[in-house]
Amino acid sequence: MRRLKRAVIGAAVMLLTLPLCSLGEVSAAGGVKLLNLALNKPATESSVYPGSGKDATKAVDGIVSADSRWSTKRLGTGTPAEQWDENVEQWMTVDLGQEYGITQVNINWEAACATKYTLQGSLDGQEFFDVVDGGASQAGEQQLTDFEKFTARYIRVLCREAKTAKYGYSIYELEVYSEDVIDDSYQPTAADVIAEVENEAPVLAEDGKSLILPEMPEGYAIELYGTDNAQIVSKDNKVCQPLVDMPVNVMYKVTNLQDAEDTAESTVDALLTVPGKYTAQASDNEKPNVVPGLREWKGQEGSFRLTENSRIVYGEESQREAAEMLRSYLEDMLGIEAAIVQGEPQTGDIALENAYTQEELGPEGYYLEIGDVVKISAPTKQGLIYGGASITQILSQSDDLSAPRGLARDYPQYEVRAGMIDVGRMYIPLEYLKEITIYMSYYKMNEAHIHINDYWGQSGYSAFRLESEVYPSIVAKDGYYTKDAYRQYQKDMKAYGIDVITEIDTP
Repeated sequence: MRRLKRAVIGAAVMLLTLPLCSLGEVSAAGGVKLLNLALNKPATESSVYPGSGKDATKAVDGIVSADSRWSTKRLGTGTPAEQWDENVEQWMTVDLGQEYGITQVNINWEAACATKYTLQGSLDGQEFFDVVDGGASQAGEQQLTDFEKFTARYIRVLCREAKTAKYGYSIYELEVYSEDVIDDSYQPTAADVIAEVENEAPVLAEDGKSLILPEMPEGYAIELYGTDNAQIVSKDNKVCQPLVDMPVNVMYKVTNLQDAEDTAESTVDALLTVPGKYTAQASDNEKPNVVPGLREWKGQEGSFRLTENSRIVYGEESQREAAEMLRSYLEDMLGIEAAIVQGEPQTGDIALENAYTQEELGPEGYYLEIGDVVKISAPTKQGLIYGGASITQILSQSDDLSAPRGLARDYPQYEVRAGMIDVGRMYIPLEYLKEITIYMSYYKMNEAHIHINDYWGQSGYSAFRLESEVYPSIVAKDGYYTKDAYRQYQKDMKAYGIDVITEIDTP
């Protein structure tokens, strides 16, 4: 895992009136934490603002607070004289107690920060060597890691230029870390663990049927929390090979096995590419236009052509209803009155078959194979209907009713695809409402939201479009639906895969 370098306390601490405890540790590899070597160690300073009690020990006590910080005298000359120091350079030093290999130093500045400073180290507290120069323009924590690992017992911050001389310098907290010193007793939270892996892409298992998720430290479990293409990578970590290479974004969830309430989810996507079954070629037919667009396509060469002799062929009686739906699409959209037969397809036919699983395609997905025969394969009736809508859309764009040869694997990107029809404000005869809803199905929408009543305050117009024996006076005079007719409309639309959701406005 990568080394974690995150701010512990931000500039907002200036606004807090209650003391905060510094974390005292930063992440290292493998879900462990590094110890703050400076915490509660002896510290000295060049000056302290008189009467404040804010000496250097307050900058190594683990508390980030306006009342617990190192604060120097003001810089320059002024009155009263004891509050001022003519020496612009001020410093604080912490004695770590022994020598360590230092790899990170954090300085949490108060608003009185040093625009120029030097981080120094020493073995004896007398002779100091420069480690790195820096500068701060505002309050907040700076994490210093851009230096070679060095050995020191004493760490000094030498402030050389103040942002505002009137206020001198002030440091909330100085933290010192070595990658060699960890806290074996520290138990990271699920949030700590996931922060280290959430950008890490999973790896496809050798059999291609699942993903190998990022490695977890002992005591933690990881699972998929989200995926933007569940038909390729499901949340239960099953992989279905796409037709061609497909990018998939996933998110993780980490659980502490010792504390079921300690969980954390990704805040960003991890991107992987799942290799496809086929390799795209320059000679492949381009993906045909369909609404919504086909999710997967592998083009071939040549074309299929629908003729007046083309038939719709099904194999099992359960496919008959989908065949009739496809015939209505071909007749209404293309002017082709195709015969429906049960048996084996011939060149120029459109064949329906129940194949594949809902786990692979979902309840509305289908395969479309366009060759000498157009073959629509799906595990459900609705998948067959949507496949029929797609091939009809493709054929309708060609003057000679042709379609490019190729393979499509299609399934919804969104579970609910809805549209609202406001018959409350404008009456729509039921037959026309049915026609609109059928068109919605043709474009693979699966929910019709019917707004059946409304009141326009400015005009005083109101309408309720369903009959009511209990309150007949509310029924619109300029058009309404009988309850029986409306119920039948809802039932009829079920055959097209449309759920009719009725909205009734109430005060």
